[in-house]
Amino acid sequence: MGPVCIISGMFALSGSVISGEAIQLGSVDILYLVIIGLGPLGLAFYLWNYAMKDADPRKIGTLAYLAPILSTVWLSLGTGLPLNAGLLIALALVVAGAILGRR
Repeated sequence: MGPVCIISGMFALSGSVISGEAIQLGSVDILYLVIIGLGPLGLAFYLWNYAMKDADPRKIGTLAYLAPILSTVWLSLGTGLPLNAGLLIALALVVAGAILGRR
């Protein structure tokens, strides 16, 4: 997965250069990218691969519906902004999708 991410990143940087908005990466930026790649992002890829090989893919697919719910709740808690009616409806629709997907 690492080589695929590196190639994708190179294409993204190339696209920014072609568009005229070149990104200047400093050594601290590169350090952050390495930390993110080896830490949460790398761990997520590793755990997803492990789950797809050793678990029931249907259950893993259903659990994947938790990602937008948890990220929205954490974002709300982190920013201190309340969940408005639109977000609550969206979260309810995600839950409904997970229930339908389970059947």
